[in-house]
Amino acid sequence: MTNEIKQRIEQINRGEVPIGYKTTAVGIVPVEWEERRLEDFCTIIGGGTPATGNCDFWNGNIPWISSSDITEKSVNNINISRFITTSAIQNSATKICPKGSILIVSRVGVGKIAISPIELCTSQDFTNIIKSESDKLYLTYLLKKKIIDNLKYLQGTSIKGITIKEIKSYSMSMPDLKEQQKIADILSKWDEAVSLQEHLIKNLEKQKKSLMQKLLSPKEGWKPSKLGDCIKLQNGFAFKSQDFCTEGVAIVRISNITEKKVDLNNCPHYSGAYINDEFIVKKGDVLIAMSGATTGKIGLYSYDFISYINQRVGKFILTNKVFSYEYITQLLFSTIFENKLKNILITGAQPNISSKDIENIVFVFPNLEEQKKVSKLLAYFDRYTDIQTQKLNKLKNQQKAIQQLLLTGIVRVEK
Repeated sequence: MTNEIKQRIEQINRGEVPIGYKTTAVGIVPVEWEERRLEDFCTIIGGGTPATGNCDFWNGNIPWISSSDITEKSVNNINISRFITTSAIQNSATKICPKGSILIVSRVGVGKIAISPIELCTSQDFTNIIKSESDKLYLTYLLKKKIIDNLKYLQGTSIKGITIKEIKSYSMSMPDLKEQQKIADILSKWDEAVSLQEHLIKNLEKQKKSLMQKLLSPKEGWKPSKLGDCIKLQNGFAFKSQDFCTEGVAIVRISNITEKKVDLNNCPHYSGAYINDEFIVKKGDVLIAMSGATTGKIGLYSYDFISYINQRVGKFILTNKVFSYEYITQLLFSTIFENKLKNILITGAQPNISSKDIENIVFVFPNLEEQKKVSKLLAYFDRYTDIQTQKLNKLKNQQKAIQQLLLTGIVRVEK
Protein backbone atom coordinates (compact mmCIF):
# COMPACT_ATOMS: atom_id res chain seq x y z
CA MET A 1 0.00 0.00 0.00
CA THR A 2 1.44 3.36 -1.03
CA ASN A 3 1.90 6.29 1.36
CA GLU A 4 -0.68 8.24 -0.65
CA ILE A 5 -3.35 5.60 -0.03
CA LYS A 6 -2.39 5.33 3.66
CA GLN A 7 -2.74 9.10 4.07
CA ARG A 8 -6.08 9.03 2.27
CA ILE A 9 -7.37 6.31 4.62
CA GLU A 10 -6.15 8.25 7.68
CA GLN A 11 -7.90 11.40 6.45
CA ILE A 12 -11.19 9.58 5.86
CA ASN A 13 -10.94 7.88 9.29
CA ARG A 14 -10.60 11.37 10.81
CA GLY A 15 -13.70 12.48 8.93
CA GLU A 16 -11.74 14.67 6.53
CA VAL A 17 -12.46 14.77 2.81
CA PRO A 18 -9.29 14.22 0.70
CA ILE A 19 -8.62 16.29 -2.40
CA GLY A 20 -10.52 14.79 -5.34
CA TYR A 21 -13.23 13.29 -3.11
CA LYS A 22 -16.70 14.34 -1.93
CA THR A 23 -19.17 13.47 0.82
CA THR A 24 -22.31 11.56 -0.24
CA ALA A 25 -25.14 9.64 1.41
CA VAL A 26 -23.00 6.49 1.18
CA GLY A 27 -19.78 8.07 2.46
CA ILE A 28 -16.69 9.73 1.00
CA VAL A 29 -16.12 8.83 -2.66
CA PRO A 30 -14.27 10.22 -5.70
CA VAL A 31 -15.79 13.47 -7.03
CA GLU A 32 -16.56 12.02 -10.49
CA TRP A 33 -18.54 9.08 -9.11
CA GLU A 34 -22.26 9.43 -9.77
CA GLU A 35 -24.81 8.97 -7.00
CA ARG A 36 -28.11 7.38 -8.09
CA ARG A 37 -30.98 5.46 -6.57
CA LEU A 38 -31.01 1.81 -7.56
CA GLU A 39 -34.49 2.01 -9.10
CA ASP A 40 -33.32 4.81 -11.41
CA PHE A 41 -30.99 2.56 -13.40
CA CYS A 42 -32.32 -0.96 -12.67
CA THR A 43 -35.50 -2.92 -13.38
CA ILE A 44 -36.43 -4.75 -10.17
CA ILE A 45 -39.02 -7.50 -9.59
CA GLY A 46 -39.99 -9.89 -6.81
CA GLY A 47 -40.57 -13.62 -6.79
CA GLY A 48 -43.15 -16.11 -5.63
CA THR A 49 -43.89 -19.75 -4.88
CA PRO A 50 -46.48 -21.70 -6.91
CA ALA A 51 -48.88 -23.81 -4.83
CA THR A 52 -46.77 -26.71 -3.56
CA GLY A 53 -49.80 -28.99 -3.36
CA ASN A 54 -50.46 -28.72 -7.10
CA CYS A 55 -48.30 -31.39 -8.78
CA ASP A 56 -49.11 -29.97 -12.22
CA PHE A 57 -47.13 -26.84 -11.29
CA TRP A 58 -43.95 -28.80 -10.44
CA ASN A 59 -43.38 -31.11 -13.40
CA GLY A 60 -42.20 -28.58 -15.98
CA ASN A 61 -38.80 -27.51 -17.32
CA ILE A 62 -38.51 -23.93 -16.00
CA PRO A 63 -35.88 -23.74 -13.19
CA TRP A 64 -37.16 -22.37 -9.86
CA ILE A 65 -35.01 -21.67 -6.78
CA SER A 66 -35.48 -20.74 -3.13
CA SER A 67 -33.02 -18.92 -0.85
CA SER A 68 -31.46 -22.23 0.29
CA ASP A 69 -30.30 -22.88 -3.28
CA ILE A 70 -27.59 -20.22 -3.18
CA THR A 71 -24.66 -19.85 -0.79
CA GLU A 72 -22.78 -16.94 0.77
CA LYS A 73 -19.48 -18.21 -0.66
CA SER A 74 -19.86 -17.35 -4.32
CA VAL A 75 -22.03 -15.10 -6.47
CA ASN A 76 -21.84 -17.72 -9.22
CA ASN A 77 -22.94 -20.79 -7.26
CA ILE A 78 -26.63 -21.75 -7.63
CA ASN A 79 -28.12 -25.20 -7.01
CA ILE A 80 -31.03 -25.87 -9.35
CA SER A 81 -33.13 -28.92 -8.50
CA ARG A 82 -36.77 -27.88 -8.93
CA PHE A 83 -38.66 -27.06 -12.11
CA ILE A 84 -42.07 -25.51 -12.69
CA THR A 85 -44.52 -25.13 -15.59
CA THR A 86 -45.75 -22.10 -17.50
CA SER A 87 -49.09 -22.59 -15.73
CA ALA A 88 -47.31 -22.25 -12.37
CA ILE A 89 -45.97 -18.84 -13.42
CA GLN A 90 -49.39 -17.73 -14.64
CA ASN A 91 -51.02 -18.73 -11.33
CA SER A 92 -48.46 -17.33 -8.87
CA ALA A 93 -46.32 -14.25 -8.14
CA THR A 94 -43.12 -15.83 -9.47
CA LYS A 95 -41.67 -14.33 -12.65
CA ILE A 96 -39.03 -15.33 -15.18
CA CYS A 97 -35.64 -13.74 -14.56
CA PRO A 98 -33.42 -13.66 -17.66
CA LYS A 99 -29.87 -15.02 -17.69
CA GLY A 100 -27.52 -12.62 -15.90
CA SER A 101 -30.15 -11.33 -13.44
CA ILE A 102 -28.90 -10.32 -9.98
CA LEU A 103 -30.75 -12.41 -7.41
CA ILE A 104 -30.87 -10.83 -3.94
CA VAL A 105 -32.11 -12.85 -0.96
CA SER A 106 -34.17 -10.25 0.86
CA ARG A 107 -36.06 -12.42 3.35
CA VAL A 108 -34.96 -15.83 4.69
CA GLY A 109 -31.15 -15.86 4.47
CA VAL A 110 -30.81 -12.10 3.97
CA GLY A 111 -27.44 -11.13 2.52
CA LYS A 112 -26.94 -13.91 0.00
CA ILE A 113 -26.70 -12.76 -3.60
CA ALA A 114 -25.97 -14.44 -6.94
CA ILE A 115 -26.01 -13.92 -10.69
CA SER A 116 -28.31 -16.28 -12.58
CA PRO A 117 -26.41 -18.45 -15.08
CA ILE A 118 -29.61 -19.22 -16.99
CA GLU A 119 -33.21 -18.07 -17.27
CA LEU A 120 -35.05 -19.04 -14.05
CA CYS A 121 -37.71 -18.16 -11.47
CA THR A 122 -37.34 -17.48 -7.75
CA SER A 123 -39.37 -17.69 -4.55
CA GLN A 124 -40.76 -14.69 -2.68
CA ASP A 125 -37.56 -14.60 -0.60
CA PHE A 126 -35.82 -12.84 -3.50
CA THR A 127 -35.71 -9.35 -4.93
CA ASN A 128 -34.32 -9.59 -8.47
CA ILE A 129 -32.61 -7.08 -10.71
CA ILE A 130 -33.43 -8.24 -14.23
CA LYS A 131 -32.00 -5.25 -16.10
CA SER A 132 -29.32 -2.70 -15.24
CA GLU A 133 -27.35 0.09 -16.90
CA SER A 134 -24.30 -0.82 -14.78
CA ASP A 135 -21.85 -3.72 -15.00
CA LYS A 136 -23.78 -6.61 -13.41
CA LEU A 137 -20.83 -8.22 -11.66
CA TYR A 138 -19.69 -4.88 -10.22
CA LEU A 139 -23.21 -4.09 -9.02
CA THR A 140 -23.45 -7.55 -7.43
CA TYR A 141 -20.28 -6.97 -5.40
CA LEU A 142 -21.43 -3.47 -4.45
CA LEU A 143 -24.88 -4.65 -3.34
CA LYS A 144 -23.45 -7.55 -1.36
CA LYS A 145 -21.15 -5.16 0.51
CA LYS A 146 -23.99 -2.70 1.14
CA ILE A 147 -26.36 -5.36 2.46
CA ILE A 148 -23.70 -6.94 4.70
CA ASP A 149 -22.76 -3.49 6.08
CA ASN A 150 -26.44 -2.83 6.83
CA LEU A 151 -26.80 -6.21 8.57
CA LYS A 152 -23.78 -5.43 10.78
CA TYR A 153 -25.39 -2.13 11.71
CA LEU A 154 -28.60 -3.97 12.64
CA GLN A 155 -26.75 -6.74 14.54
CA GLY A 156 -28.60 -7.76 17.69
CA THR A 157 -31.99 -6.73 16.33
CA SER A 158 -34.65 -8.98 14.86
CA ILE A 159 -34.08 -8.89 11.08
CA LYS A 160 -37.19 -10.06 9.24
CA GLY A 161 -35.95 -9.03 5.82
CA ILE A 162 -35.54 -6.16 3.40
CA THR A 163 -38.52 -4.95 1.40
CA ILE A 164 -38.37 -4.44 -2.35
CA LYS A 165 -39.18 -0.77 -1.67
CA GLU A 166 -36.11 -0.43 0.53
CA ILE A 167 -33.86 -2.07 -2.07
CA LYS A 168 -35.22 0.17 -4.83
CA SER A 169 -34.40 3.23 -2.72
CA TYR A 170 -30.76 2.24 -2.12
CA SER A 171 -28.44 5.13 -2.87
CA MET A 172 -25.45 3.93 -4.90
CA SER A 173 -22.31 5.94 -5.67
CA MET A 174 -20.49 4.44 -8.66
CA PRO A 175 -17.72 5.12 -11.19
CA ASP A 176 -18.21 5.00 -14.96
CA LEU A 177 -18.83 1.68 -16.69
CA LYS A 178 -15.18 1.09 -17.68
CA GLU A 179 -13.94 1.47 -14.11
CA GLN A 180 -16.78 -0.72 -12.85
CA GLN A 181 -15.65 -3.48 -15.21
CA LYS A 182 -12.01 -3.16 -14.09
CA ILE A 183 -13.02 -3.38 -10.42
CA ALA A 184 -15.30 -6.37 -11.07
CA ASP A 185 -12.49 -8.14 -12.93
CA ILE A 186 -10.08 -7.70 -10.00
CA LEU A 187 -12.63 -8.86 -7.41
CA SER A 188 -13.62 -11.90 -9.48
CA LYS A 189 -9.95 -12.97 -9.61
CA TRP A 190 -9.86 -12.84 -5.81
CA ASP A 191 -13.02 -14.97 -5.74
CA GLU A 192 -11.25 -17.51 -7.94
CA ALA A 193 -8.19 -17.56 -5.66
CA VAL A 194 -10.35 -18.16 -2.57
CA SER A 195 -12.36 -20.85 -4.38
CA LEU A 196 -9.19 -22.68 -5.48
CA GLN A 197 -7.83 -22.63 -1.94
CA GLU A 198 -11.13 -23.96 -0.55
CA HIS A 199 -11.05 -26.71 -3.17
CA LEU A 200 -7.49 -27.64 -2.16
CA ILE A 201 -8.51 -27.95 1.50
CA LYS A 202 -11.53 -30.11 0.62
CA ASN A 203 -9.29 -32.43 -1.38
CA LEU A 204 -6.84 -32.69 1.52
CA GLU A 205 -9.70 -33.58 3.87
CA LYS A 206 -10.90 -36.27 1.45
CA GLN A 207 -7.38 -37.68 1.13
CA LYS A 208 -6.94 -37.82 4.89
CA LYS A 209 -10.32 -39.48 5.37
CA SER A 210 -9.35 -42.17 2.86
CA LEU A 211 -5.93 -42.61 4.46
CA MET A 212 -7.49 -42.88 7.94
CA GLN A 213 -9.79 -45.63 6.73
CA LYS A 214 -6.80 -47.61 5.46
CA LEU A 215 -4.45 -47.01 8.38
CA LEU A 216 -6.97 -47.39 11.21
CA SER A 217 -8.81 -50.45 9.89
CA PRO A 218 -7.92 -53.68 11.81
CA LYS A 219 -5.09 -55.82 10.46
CA GLU A 220 -3.60 -59.18 11.35
CA GLY A 221 -1.94 -59.16 14.74
CA TRP A 222 -3.94 -56.23 16.11
CA LYS A 223 -5.66 -56.79 19.46
CA PRO A 224 -9.14 -55.68 20.60
CA SER A 225 -9.45 -53.38 23.63
CA LYS A 226 -12.21 -51.33 25.16
CA LEU A 227 -11.72 -47.59 24.91
CA GLY A 228 -11.92 -47.61 28.71
CA ASP A 229 -8.76 -49.76 28.86
CA CYS A 230 -6.74 -46.81 27.58
CA ILE A 231 -8.67 -43.67 28.52
CA LYS A 232 -10.93 -42.22 31.17
CA LEU A 233 -13.77 -39.95 30.12
CA GLN A 234 -13.90 -37.10 32.62
CA ASN A 235 -17.20 -35.25 32.89
CA GLY A 236 -17.28 -31.49 33.47
CA PHE A 237 -18.13 -29.45 36.55
CA ALA A 238 -21.77 -28.67 37.36
CA PHE A 239 -21.65 -24.89 37.13
CA LYS A 240 -24.79 -23.02 38.12
CA SER A 241 -26.23 -20.29 35.94
CA GLN A 242 -25.46 -17.71 38.64
CA ASP A 243 -21.77 -18.66 38.30
CA PHE A 244 -21.67 -17.38 34.72
CA CYS A 245 -20.15 -13.98 33.98
CA THR A 246 -18.51 -12.14 31.08
CA GLU A 247 -14.92 -12.23 32.35
CA GLY A 248 -12.61 -14.84 33.85
CA VAL A 249 -11.93 -18.42 32.74
CA ALA A 250 -13.96 -19.56 29.72
CA ILE A 251 -16.44 -22.40 30.27
CA VAL A 252 -16.83 -24.92 27.43
CA ARG A 253 -20.43 -26.03 27.06
CA ILE A 254 -21.89 -28.67 24.72
CA SER A 255 -22.95 -25.90 22.31
CA ASN A 256 -19.28 -24.86 21.97
CA ILE A 257 -18.34 -28.24 20.47
CA THR A 258 -18.85 -28.17 16.72
CA GLU A 259 -17.50 -30.29 13.88
CA LYS A 260 -13.99 -31.35 15.01
CA LYS A 261 -13.27 -28.20 17.01
CA VAL A 262 -14.08 -26.23 20.13
CA ASP A 263 -15.40 -22.73 19.45
CA LEU A 264 -15.42 -20.41 22.46
CA ASN A 265 -17.58 -17.74 20.81
CA ASN A 266 -20.61 -16.93 22.98
CA CYS A 267 -19.36 -19.03 25.89
CA PRO A 268 -19.82 -17.91 29.53
CA HIS A 269 -16.92 -17.31 31.91
CA TYR A 270 -16.19 -18.08 35.56
CA SER A 271 -14.34 -15.77 37.95
CA GLY A 272 -15.06 -17.50 41.24
CA ALA A 273 -12.96 -19.79 43.44
CA TYR A 274 -10.50 -22.24 41.85
CA ILE A 275 -12.02 -25.43 40.37
CA ASN A 276 -10.14 -28.76 40.50
CA ASP A 277 -7.58 -29.58 37.78
CA GLU A 278 -9.73 -32.44 36.49
CA PHE A 279 -12.17 -29.90 35.05
CA ILE A 280 -9.48 -27.88 33.26
CA VAL A 281 -8.85 -28.29 29.51
CA LYS A 282 -5.71 -27.23 27.71
CA LYS A 283 -4.42 -27.18 24.14
CA GLY A 284 -4.54 -30.63 22.55
CA ASP A 285 -7.33 -32.04 24.75
CA VAL A 286 -10.19 -33.83 22.97
CA LEU A 287 -13.73 -33.13 24.17
CA ILE A 288 -17.10 -34.72 23.45
CA ALA A 289 -20.65 -33.38 23.83
CA MET A 290 -22.60 -35.83 26.01
CA SER A 291 -26.14 -34.51 25.44
CA GLY A 292 -28.26 -32.01 23.55
CA ALA A 293 -28.29 -31.19 19.86
CA THR A 294 -24.52 -31.72 19.55
CA THR A 295 -24.46 -35.14 21.24
CA GLY A 296 -21.50 -37.18 20.05
CA LYS A 297 -19.70 -34.24 18.46
CA ILE A 298 -15.92 -34.40 19.01
CA GLY A 299 -13.86 -31.23 19.29
CA LEU A 300 -10.14 -30.53 19.61
CA TYR A 301 -9.32 -27.76 22.09
CA SER A 302 -6.75 -25.62 20.24
CA TYR A 303 -6.49 -22.48 22.37
CA ASP A 304 -3.24 -21.51 24.13
CA PHE A 305 -5.04 -20.70 27.39
CA ILE A 306 -6.93 -23.03 29.72
CA SER A 307 -10.70 -23.29 30.13
CA TYR A 308 -13.14 -25.24 32.29
CA ILE A 309 -15.57 -27.85 31.00
CA ASN A 310 -19.21 -27.65 31.98
CA GLN A 311 -21.42 -30.56 32.96
CA ARG A 312 -22.23 -32.95 30.07
CA VAL A 313 -18.95 -32.16 28.34
CA GLY A 314 -16.49 -35.05 28.48
CA LYS A 315 -12.68 -34.88 28.34
CA PHE A 316 -10.59 -37.88 27.21
CA ILE A 317 -7.66 -38.63 29.55
CA LEU A 318 -5.02 -41.27 28.74
CA THR A 319 -4.69 -43.80 31.58
CA ASN A 320 -2.56 -46.53 29.99
CA LYS A 321 0.86 -45.83 28.44
CA VAL A 322 0.61 -48.93 26.26
CA PHE A 323 -1.54 -46.70 24.06
CA SER A 324 -0.73 -43.50 22.19
CA TYR A 325 -2.95 -40.51 22.97
CA GLU A 326 -2.24 -39.12 19.48
CA TYR A 327 -3.39 -42.40 17.92
CA ILE A 328 -6.55 -42.43 20.05
CA THR A 329 -7.20 -38.82 19.03
CA GLN A 330 -7.12 -39.85 15.37
CA LEU A 331 -9.48 -42.75 16.14
CA LEU A 332 -11.92 -40.41 17.87
CA PHE A 333 -12.06 -38.17 14.79
CA SER A 334 -12.51 -41.09 12.40
CA THR A 335 -15.68 -42.43 10.77
CA ILE A 336 -14.91 -45.70 12.60
CA PHE A 337 -15.67 -44.05 15.95
CA GLU A 338 -18.54 -42.05 14.46
CA ASN A 339 -20.27 -45.22 13.23
CA LYS A 340 -19.79 -47.02 16.55
CA LEU A 341 -21.20 -44.02 18.38
CA LYS A 342 -24.33 -43.95 16.21
CA ASN A 343 -25.12 -47.50 17.29
CA ILE A 344 -25.24 -46.62 20.99
CA LEU A 345 -26.77 -43.14 20.99
CA ILE A 346 -29.91 -42.99 23.10
CA THR A 347 -32.46 -40.97 21.15
CA GLY A 348 -35.50 -39.21 22.45
CA ALA A 349 -36.58 -35.68 23.26
CA GLN A 350 -32.91 -34.97 24.01
CA PRO A 351 -30.25 -37.40 22.73
CA ASN A 352 -27.60 -38.29 25.27
CA ILE A 353 -24.75 -40.71 25.89
CA SER A 354 -22.98 -41.89 29.06
CA SER A 355 -19.28 -42.14 29.89
CA LYS A 356 -19.73 -45.86 30.42
CA ASP A 357 -21.20 -46.29 26.93
CA ILE A 358 -18.20 -44.60 25.35
CA GLU A 359 -15.62 -46.41 27.49
CA ASN A 360 -17.21 -49.75 26.49
CA ILE A 361 -16.64 -49.14 22.76
CA VAL A 362 -14.22 -51.75 21.42
CA PHE A 363 -11.43 -50.96 18.94
CA VAL A 364 -8.70 -53.16 17.52
CA PHE A 365 -5.26 -51.68 18.18
CA PRO A 366 -1.78 -52.24 16.72
CA ASN A 367 1.23 -52.22 19.06
CA LEU A 368 2.47 -48.93 20.51
CA GLU A 369 5.25 -48.47 17.95
CA GLU A 370 2.84 -48.80 15.03
CA GLN A 371 0.32 -46.52 16.76
CA LYS A 372 3.00 -43.82 16.89
CA LYS A 373 3.92 -44.26 13.22
CA VAL A 374 0.29 -44.06 12.09
CA SER A 375 -0.52 -41.03 14.23
CA LYS A 376 2.65 -39.26 13.04
CA LEU A 377 1.66 -39.68 9.38
CA LEU A 378 -1.90 -38.51 9.99
CA ALA A 379 -0.64 -35.57 12.05
CA TYR A 380 1.38 -34.47 9.02
CA PHE A 381 -1.85 -34.18 7.03
CA ASP A 382 -3.40 -32.20 9.89
CA ARG A 383 -0.49 -29.75 10.03
CA TYR A 384 -0.44 -29.26 6.26
CA THR A 385 -4.22 -28.73 6.20
CA ASP A 386 -3.88 -26.19 9.05
CA ILE A 387 -1.26 -24.30 7.02
CA GLN A 388 -3.55 -24.21 4.00
CA THR A 389 -6.50 -23.13 6.19
CA GLN A 390 -4.43 -20.27 7.60
CA LYS A 391 -3.57 -19.29 4.03
CA LEU A 392 -7.28 -19.35 3.14
CA ASN A 393 -8.15 -17.11 6.11
CA LYS A 394 -5.40 -14.69 5.09
CA LEU A 395 -6.73 -14.65 1.51
CA LYS A 396 -10.25 -13.91 2.74
CA ASN A 397 -9.04 -11.05 4.95
CA GLN A 398 -7.07 -9.57 2.03
CA GLN A 399 -10.07 -10.02 -0.25
CA LYS A 400 -12.31 -8.20 2.22
CA ALA A 401 -9.82 -5.32 2.54
CA ILE A 402 -9.43 -4.97 -1.24
CA GLN A 403 -13.20 -4.97 -1.75
CA GLN A 404 -13.53 -2.14 0.77
CA LEU A 405 -10.79 -0.10 -0.91
CA LEU A 406 -12.01 -0.58 -4.48
CA LEU A 407 -15.77 -0.29 -3.92
CA THR A 408 -15.37 2.99 -2.01
CA GLY A 409 -12.86 4.45 -4.48
CA ILE A 410 -10.11 4.82 -1.87
CA VAL A 411 -7.97 2.87 -4.34
CA ARG A 412 -8.55 3.70 -8.00
CA VAL A 413 -7.91 1.40 -10.95
CA GLU A 414 -6.40 2.42 -14.25
CA LYS A 415 -9.07 2.61 -16.93
